[in-house]
Amino acid sequence: MSRRRKNQLIGLGMVLAVPLAAYLSFHPSIPGVHGYRITALMRTANQLRTNSPVRIAGVDVGRVSGVDKGPGNLAAVTLDIQDRGLPLHRDATLRIRPRLFLEGGYYVDLSPGTPSAPELSSGATLGPAQTTSPVQLDQLLSTFDAPIRSSLKETLKASAEGFSRGGAKGLREVAPQLEPTLRDLAWVARAGQGTAPHDVSRLIKGASRFTGGLAADPASLADEVTNLRITADALSANDRALADSLSELDGLVRAAPSGLRALDGALPILERVASEARPAIAIAPAALRENANVVAQLGSLVAPGVRDRTVSGLRTTFVDLPTLVVNMSSLFPKVKPLSDCLRTHITPVLTAKINDGALSTGRPDWQDFAHSLVGLSSAFQDFDGNGYAVRYEFGGGPEGFSTQALPGIGSLSGTTASPLQSRPAPLPGGPPPIRSDVPCTTQPLPSLEAQTRSVP
Repeated sequence: MSRRRKNQLIGLGMVLAVPLAAYLSFHPSIPGVHGYRITALMRTANQLRTNSPVRIAGVDVGRVSGVDKGPGNLAAVTLDIQDRGLPLHRDATLRIRPRLFLEGGYYVDLSPGTPSAPELSSGATLGPAQTTSPVQLDQLLSTFDAPIRSSLKETLKASAEGFSRGGAKGLREVAPQLEPTLRDLAWVARAGQGTAPHDVSRLIKGASRFTGGLAADPASLADEVTNLRITADALSANDRALADSLSELDGLVRAAPSGLRALDGALPILERVASEARPAIAIAPAALRENANVVAQLGSLVAPGVRDRTVSGLRTTFVDLPTLVVNMSSLFPKVKPLSDCLRTHITPVLTAKINDGALSTGRPDWQDFAHSLVGLSSAFQDFDGNGYAVRYEFGGGPEGFSTQALPGIGSLSGTTASPLQSRPAPLPGGPPPIRSDVPCTTQPLPSLEAQTRSVP
């Protein structure tokens, strides 16, 4: 091939490459060849055009390759999806959204569906139930009646006047001050996502019950709206007071963290108090019922027909009680020495146990005294040898003894195998003297030890 011929072919290739490169810059797909494509049936295409972007979470993943008339009144929108937008699932949904103000037009917002659903193959069709078109402004305005549209026009007119008379400048000055508020709103929005699975779903379910309750009673909802309007009118009529309240609220919000931290520190204490109070709370109903019964009984004392007898009985009590108290106040000084002696001397002696050697009974003194009274009583009964004619048994032994003259009997003599002993022996010097000039509690206790001595 000649050099000239070769240069001609190179020039022709460059001429064809420039338009091809320009076409591919705006049309990534090669004409007549397409990759993954699906069709969506929509109630309205809403000014979608060929090459309108298809986005997933704001990222371009494809283009609209065609907008045609579908079955009935539906529109058939063909979408070419790139590999980075795959896979799509059978429960995928899409909606038409307006693009940014500077972009103009609309785009297709595609949701790929749940991973657990089967994948959607190329060439599949999404039905109208899986597609959504945006509401146009004229459709929104058409739902308002004439009074609402008139009010909306007056609102827009008042807003325009406000912006033209310095409102725009004030809004521009306020914008930098909104940064902390927007940051706080971002924190609130982040917290609104929840900290555990299904937090948001439970929030939505609760909001659904709330809105359902509002919708169930339109009259109450209308009253709430009316009250809200009255409140707004009252606030707008007192701008200075509202400003002062907002200033105080700002101070409250600044001081709130320390108070909340203190409350957070007190919560464990409150939890322990509640835990310890739980047993008392458990028995509280029974105690309250008992108190209620007592109150009911007290109420029966002042019931009609019984009130007079109750007052009469109380009158007697309150009249005689002071006299009784006075008399008892004069009696107590006289009784107190006796009660003290009984406590410190008489009771200890009666409850003590006498040590009598082999003859000890181990019983308290007062029991032995009571048993001796039985023996003395039987000694004075003239029956079966246990009467006043007391028998004496005489036996033999190396030791002899005799008695003094007994009334009606005379002196008796006898012998015994062991020396005679006397128990208890008389105290040396006689019994301790009884002193009436000193208190009983200061005198020594008598000794109950049983001394033994031989009988001469």
